[in-house]
Amino acid sequence: MIDYITTTLQEVASQPIGLVFALLLGTASAATSACCALPALGILVGYSGSRTTNDRKSVLKTVATFVLGSVLSMMIIGGVAGFIGQVAQSTLGHYWKIFAGIVAIFL
Repeated sequence: MIDYITTTLQEVASQPIGLVFALLLGTASAATSACCALPALGILVGYSGSRTTNDRKSVLKTVATFVLGSVLSMMIIGGVAGFIGQVAQSTLGHYWKIFAGIVAIFL
């Protein structure tokens, strides 16, 4: 069953429809994980509300900088997590799932 699912997903990923599915799943993932970044939104609103300048260009610059910083930090954290996962899987082999489960329980 796992081989069938893996093969099917690999076949779909090489077709243009795979990009559409990846976009939809990524959008769903972003919508469900919004609670993770929601506290940072309060920081942005508080900072923007306390500013004395009402210039639209300045506000847009602040928002763009915030979004860029958020995206870059998430990309770096995701890259590091992926790298650590690959190293752990290649080092621990089949015991990787057991190790990850133990880490998840204690953290």
